[in-house]
Amino acid sequence: MSNQENSHWVDFFLLLKKWQRFLIINVSAFTLLALIIALLLPKWYRAEAKILSSGSEVGALGLSSLISDLPFEGLGLLPKTDETLRYLAILNSRTLMMGIIKQFDLQTRYDKPNWEKTLKELQENTNFDVNADESISIYALDKEPEFAAKMANTFVQKLDSINIALRSEKARNDRKFMQVRLDQNKQELAQAELNLKDFQEKYGVIEVTQQARAAVQTIAELEAQILLTETELRYKSNYLAASHQDIQNLTAEIKELKRSLHEIQFGTDGASSNSEPGFLISGRDVPGLAMGYFRALRDVEVQNIIYKILTQQLEQAKIMEAKQTPTLQVLDWAIPPVYKNRPKRSLIVLGALMFSALISIFYILSVEKWRQLKANLTN
Repeated sequence: MSNQENSHWVDFFLLLKKWQRFLIINVSAFTLLALIIALLLPKWYRAEAKILSSGSEVGALGLSSLISDLPFEGLGLLPKTDETLRYLAILNSRTLMMGIIKQFDLQTRYDKPNWEKTLKELQENTNFDVNADESISIYALDKEPEFAAKMANTFVQKLDSINIALRSEKARNDRKFMQVRLDQNKQELAQAELNLKDFQEKYGVIEVTQQARAAVQTIAELEAQILLTETELRYKSNYLAASHQDIQNLTAEIKELKRSLHEIQFGTDGASSNSEPGFLISGRDVPGLAMGYFRALRDVEVQNIIYKILTQQLEQAKIMEAKQTPTLQVLDWAIPPVYKNRPKRSLIVLGALMFSALISIFYILSVEKWRQLKANLTN
């Protein structure tokens, strides 16, 4: 540090010493005023309740095990959603907030003229945080610790009741959709069985090899999976945007399934001179009548697989619709806090001390600068 810089610091400290009485009085008065205000401010207490998602409700009763023998999963009309985001959306919803306002008469408690200002005040006095373990902490602030704890626990209870209602409504819509699809499947299955029966009555029973039957079964399973995935895509397209990840995944899955079916039907080179579409074996090995029989048998197999899946999913939707069990797990119910959350009196006093010191120093420098300029003009 140069001598000139040392001289500037010496002048600065001498200046502060010259004004020390002013500094002490001004900073002390301002800090004392801040301390009085901090002591007069009402205490606010924050209560915390912590919840954990109970996980996906799809297959929760073990129904998914009934279709484990199939080469693909169920229809998926009861989608596995991100429970954490779902809970946060419900907690921040106006429906839940207004329920809290009405139950505790917060418009009177907060002394607000209308529900909109009351809602805004409630939003400022609540907070919802997602923790590293994916649990959700529900915080409620109030001047009374008992009331803060009671309000936090009420948030948990109303979250569960709303989630149960939404789950039942979703299951009811799924049930209606699957009932319609199942009725359609019954008609298609009856028609496929009738076609097979008419073929057998006309041409008699066709003797086929084990390889041919395996071919029919494989193709039927793939075609059933394609039909079910397309049904799921149409269903989800009713309430999801085309850019949604679920829609894109289903579209890609259908494309891949159709590619696999095409390879089975025509081979990996895209075409085969000695094969008929829809079979794993060559046209020379399968006579014309057998080919017709395979087509009729394949249609029956496809509709049977779809019927099995839809029946199981429909029963699961009925159970989910009637289910009223809790949808979340409470890790910690809120209890009245012992220590206040605000005001932070030490921060208020420290901030006032630093602010008053800076303002006082700025005032001193400004006055001295003005005096120096005035003296220069006089000379």
